[in-house]
Amino acid sequence: MGKLTVLMVNRDNRYTGQVYDAVLGLEWIRVFFASCSSEAIKLLKGSRFDLMTYRITGLSYERLDKEILFLLHAIEAHKKSILIISPGPSPAMEALMNHFNGSGQIDWIVGWPEEAALFRIYDRLLCQHHALVTKEASLPPVEGPIFENMVGQGPAILRVFSMIRSLASHTSVVLITGPTGTGKEMTARAIHNLSPRRSMRFVACNCAAIPENLIESELFGHVKGAFTGASEERDGLFRYANGGTIFLDEISEMPLALQAKLLRVIEERHVRPVGSDKAEAIDVRIIAATNNDLWKIAQEGTFRKDLYYRLNVTQIVLPSLRDRPEDHKILCDYFLDLIRRQYRLGLKSCSDDVLKLFYVYPWLGNLRELKNVLESASLTATHELLTISDLPQQLQEFAIAHCDSKIRASNRPNPLELYERHRIEDVISKYRGNKTHAARELGVSRRSLYRQMEKHQISFDQLLQDT
Repeated sequence: MGKLTVLMVNRDNRYTGQVYDAVLGLEWIRVFFASCSSEAIKLLKGSRFDLMTYRITGLSYERLDKEILFLLHAIEAHKKSILIISPGPSPAMEALMNHFNGSGQIDWIVGWPEEAALFRIYDRLLCQHHALVTKEASLPPVEGPIFENMVGQGPAILRVFSMIRSLASHTSVVLITGPTGTGKEMTARAIHNLSPRRSMRFVACNCAAIPENLIESELFGHVKGAFTGASEERDGLFRYANGGTIFLDEISEMPLALQAKLLRVIEERHVRPVGSDKAEAIDVRIIAATNNDLWKIAQEGTFRKDLYYRLNVTQIVLPSLRDRPEDHKILCDYFLDLIRRQYRLGLKSCSDDVLKLFYVYPWLGNLRELKNVLESASLTATHELLTISDLPQQLQEFAIAHCDSKIRASNRPNPLELYERHRIEDVISKYRGNKTHAARELGVSRRSLYRQMEKHQISFDQLLQDT
């Protein structure tokens, strides 16, 4: 097997190539050096590298445009992630980071000791080496509909499955975002279960559920007598998870004072228990999650920007349930099977009317709300198929509220036919008669769209006149 290659671009002559070569001079790693942007571009054009690192010192606004231009060239030529190392934050550095925020190809290390930066580079290459050696033979293929207790077969969730599988063998920090109830902890557990750390502990912590005066002790531990009530030593969750994975849910709710301490833990890979004057080395993979826009609240000042940069090494964005219409039936069947076995019920599935209702219902609570609705309905249902009359009151009211008033007054059955009609009308009006766009949003072919319009007696011309 060939060597993994790393290109190190370094303007600072204090850290010579010999130092880097001594640290990374392993038989399966080959290091190339460049002392300026033009030299790096030449090397990038002529070779393929597994990792590129770029050490920036003393960045000024006057040099900012040149650095952006160089990094754009590097991204285009490199096609892989680039590790940026800088000695400390500055307004120009923040401007550079903001420019590339969300690009998915820039990882940032700010203020790390040189040894820690080298360790980060080594760690990244070690993961790639491990992936090449094992060829991920131990990982299950990403095939629907069930993947590590996560269910779905639509493109949105399959992308998530693929990212989980790709990130499992790495040790980098992962940030999981998405609305409430979309399965952030399940995603974190899947990453852990497929990783080399699977035999070690997975420890979950909800940062919003722990009182502010206790959260530091809960995470980092304390020594005996550190504060009133500390009658014995406590390890804390980070030390308890040593060798494994810690999942920090609702990370946006962590107090600002503690964010600085978490930042130091990520940088130095040491924890200092409350009341202790000694820091202890730890080896823990950190996975964080939030349902808030972390970058937005960082800009507002309620979350540290430097901590945001550390956490957002790799981000998995979980789709909401309303963005997964093709998964509704399979999710219903999966949850009903769990409920049926738990309560020993005779349910088989949902009726077509219920599935049509679920398709247009907003599902603000996402998967968690869907499971709760099905469980509530199952416990009172008297048939093998769930019907609208079995559903909780709020869904029945939603069904009534979205029926056409004339149909409702005449007591015609099957009001869910109206949902289908109203949705088709709304989408066609939204795209001003563009049949291709309308069919794509509805998840059907153009031919199927025409059949549904004929069924509901919908006229393109009439809709466009109304709008």
